Amino acid sequence: MQIKFLALVTISGLLIAQQPNKNRITVTVGPGGDPIHPSTCKSSVLGYLEIGGRTNLTPTEMGQYVLDRIGKGFVLTIYPETKNGIAVSADCRNPVSANVSR
Repeated sequence: MQIKFLALVTISGLLIAQQPNKNRITVTVGPGGDPIHPSTCKSSVLGYLEIGGRTNLTPTEMGQYVLDRIGKGFVLTIYPETKNGIAVSADCRNPVSANVSR
């Protein structure tokens, strides 16, 4: 019985160790009480991203859009690209009260 258990644990360990290392995005919450930038948005928006009628945007243009929207207090949900473009839900959380206290 113990040999079967040891074999199972060993095989499981080997299978886990063979999993490829994938880049992971992590969020670290640290101590502090810095307030979040005050929200200046007025209403939520849902639609496809476009610049000058173009829906095929560069990574730089996408990054600029994201920074602009979160800077105004929007909470973004970006959906995978379809034939119509990249859909975005920009949820206005006005007013934002986000002082972190511990």
